[in-house]
Amino acid sequence: LDGPFDDLVMLNMDTVVDDEWLERLVEAAEASPDLHILQSKILLYGTDRINSVGNRIHYLGYGSCNGYGQPTSNGASRAPVDYASGAAMLVRRDVFEAIGLFRDEYFMYYDDMEFGWRARLAGYNIGLAERSVCYHKYAADRILEFLGYAERNRLLTLLTLADLRTLLLIAPPLVIVQVVMGGFLLLRGTGGIVWTLLTYFTQRDTWGRIRRWRREIKQLRRRGDAQIVRSFSGSLSGPHLTTPAFRYLCDPLLRAYWALAKTLLVW
Repeated sequence: LDGPFDDLVMLNMDTVVDDEWLERLVEAAEASPDLHILQSKILLYGTDRINSVGNRIHYLGYGSCNGYGQPTSNGASRAPVDYASGAAMLVRRDVFEAIGLFRDEYFMYYDDMEFGWRARLAGYNIGLAERSVCYHKYAADRILEFLGYAERNRLLTLLTLADLRTLLLIAPPLVIVQVVMGGFLLLRGTGGIVWTLLTYFTQRDTWGRIRRWRREIKQLRRRGDAQIVRSFSGSLSGPHLTTPAFRYLCDPLLRAYWALAKTLLVW
């Protein structure tokens, strides 16, 4: 972080930007001093449809893109922004100085979610620079190729950032979802992912890292989970979650559990 700058802008290598993308992003930051992380409006490359207008977090730690696949004219940008997509984002220098950098251990997937959640716990705010537009060569099916990283990092984020009381509150659906997903992966012939996760989360070094990170979070925390987690989504969404069993059974049950459980979240 050496050098005379106030903001740092990150952009994926698989994006193409409008001519005024950076100008509009900086303009939005200057007009909103109460926002400390801003995301560009990200469209699917070659289309006028949304990739992300800010991202949401599910209470079980899954991330999703607001407005994914929808036309830009439908007002999806008004949805809550729990974290900014790392594909195109501006971060004020003092955020990095206060909470640190992205976690090197993540390598890929959910590193931006962990960073955004951590920043919000420390008192920083996240928003959307809607006039700053870029196009993302996003391949939704790629996450299936790297599902092991996504699942590992999702669980790492939950175990690191959520209050212990929150983890106890969400434990029943979390355990059920992990068992169901494990069975699904075994049936698909990708049981190696299950074994990799079990191996990773039974290592002493893993839990040592989680404890160390939790101590760091305790030091920088300025907001409780009632201010952050309670507003997380109870519904899962995404291009892969379209089967009737999920839409009409699993997701309604997850929503119903969260509708009740979040009323108990007062810490």
